[in-house]
Amino acid sequence: MKKIATWNVASVRARLPLLIPWLQDVNPDVVFLQEIKATEDVFPFLEIESLGYHVLIKGQKGFNGVAILSKEKIELVKDSLYKEGEEEQARFLEVKAGKTHYITVYVPNGASPQKDPEDDSRLKYKLNWMKALYTLIKERLETRTDFVLAGDFNVIARNEDVYNPKSYKDTVLMIPPVQEALRSVENLGVVNALRTLHPNDVIYSFWDFQFGAYGKDMGMLLDVIYLSPRLADGLQKTYAQKEMRGKPSPSDHVPVLCELEDEAFFR
Repeated sequence: MKKIATWNVASVRARLPLLIPWLQDVNPDVVFLQEIKATEDVFPFLEIESLGYHVLIKGQKGFNGVAILSKEKIELVKDSLYKEGEEEQARFLEVKAGKTHYITVYVPNGASPQKDPEDDSRLKYKLNWMKALYTLIKERLETRTDFVLAGDFNVIARNEDVYNPKSYKDTVLMIPPVQEALRSVENLGVVNALRTLHPNDVIYSFWDFQFGAYGKDMGMLLDVIYLSPRLADGLQKTYAQKEMRGKPSPSDHVPVLCELEDEAFFR
């Protein structure tokens, strides 16, 4: 069985006291990390690699940043959705192990700056970014490339994915253009691991640090694992580790995991 996890850690260095014991206890084969907020020179390679992981990152100082950890050796495929030099924000990383591609994303939030609520440039950036993701996933499916796509999508896909849909229906997490952008990716034929096995369950992966959100279970599901169709045939189990939000000095996100038959990777 291969265990795959995605986790927005909201700073890999701040979360290291949680990350290392979690890796030792859960022992996932592949881990997607988002919002690592670290560049190559300060990323904790030594601590993670000592646990048997190969690590590749796309870092950015103080903001964004993604990483992929793998027990199997990995090689870089792409670290930007755009042409080299056209994307300043570190939000995408694609690697390959064997014939399988692993793709992690930290989708832009898209909220307007508080100083200028009429500024929609960030929303446009989010939608263009998601359009570029659609193009890439379409290409991977057309070439029959098996892949796992996982990360923080910053989209509330459906009413069941948030504690109070009415409070968010007009936000950049839930407005129709954003939901439709994610739905266009889903409609290509990728499989949402969590919703395939738990279509109607209340499952959240994020609780805000404000308003006592965790204690009141005011959560939302922002972190998703998508599987290419052939890999999805091997899906056995999937879950979110809500208890991680109650740990000391937690991230506002928790890990989401799935388990797949090993045979799925050799079909």
